[in-house]
Amino acid sequence: MRLHQIDARAEIRDRMQWVGRKWASRAFGRLFRLYLTDPAARRFLREMFGAPSLETMHQMGYGLFVGKKQGHG
Repeated sequence: MRLHQIDARAEIRDRMQWVGRKWASRAFGRLFRLYLTDPAARRFLREMFGAPSLETMHQMGYGLFVGKKQGHG
C-alpha cells in the first residue's frame, strides 16, 4: 500500500476539465440560483459545504484499488 497526498487545486482543475467548463458553469449557476431563492436549499448547502473540522479534513481521502481477475478454476 502507498499513500499519496492530494493537491486540492490540481484535483479541482482536473475535475473541471473532465466534466467540461460549460457543464460545470451551468451547474454552479443553478446551485447559486437555488441558494438565493430557496431557504431549504440554503440550509442544505450550508450543512453540506460548511467548513469541515480539522479532524475531518485529516481523515478525508479516496482510494484507487487495482486487482487482477482470476481465471476460472
